[in-house]
Amino acid sequence: MKKLLNLIWKDFLFFIEYRLFYMILLLSLLFGFIIGFFPIVNPLFFIFLSLYIIPVITYSIKHYIDKEEYALSETKKTTENIIVKTVSSFMLNIIPLIIYIIVLVFVLHVRINYFLFILVYFLGSIIHILIGFIIAERAKTIISLSLTYTVYILFFSLIPFLFLYNFMPEIFNYILIFSPAYLNSVLLFNIQIGYIFSDVTLIVISLVLQFLLIVALFYMLLAKRGIKID
Repeated sequence: MKKLLNLIWKDFLFFIEYRLFYMILLLSLLFGFIIGFFPIVNPLFFIFLSLYIIPVITYSIKHYIDKEEYALSETKKTTENIIVKTVSSFMLNIIPLIIYIIVLVFVLHVRINYFLFILVYFLGSIIHILIGFIIAERAKTIISLSLTYTVYILFFSLIPFLFLYNFMPEIFNYILIFSPAYLNSVLLFNIQIGYIFSDVTLIVISLVLQFLLIVALFYMLLAKRGIKID
């Protein structure tokens, strides 16, 4: 366990070395300021950015650099490697969450179920961290990396934003469940409103598919290297 914790901390330090830590911190502070002092902007807009777009770009770049430089070469077990990278990335993605909660509670005095909000945020974070990991694993060059995460964002991550600003009719509610971001946003929409307004079936499907997606993404990472789970 001590070795695993040391590896997680070592991997987290790479975020600082690559300046990604400072980027996330500054963006989170900026987004938090806008949320707190420009109430005309829906907070979900910046929460979606911090969950569905920034992590895919940030963590795919970080993991790609790791892969190229063999940053965690002493982590021989693939399962251990995935755990280390996922946990260290998750630690970084908690920064926006803390800032947003502080603003929502102490500045805007928003009353929502913060326990559910945190759980859904965690769920979305893990999914998109693993997606960033997979994009990095499959990328052969920095150009292919950029193209891959750009295409992913355009086709999968932008869907919640379209629903947020009513650009997408409700008829697409069940059609768009192929998008991990959309599945997660369904829950966040209901949490923000404070009651269940979506179909219960859609909410159940969203929860089930997200947990299945985490398992599937984990197996995809293992299959990429042809290694079985211990």
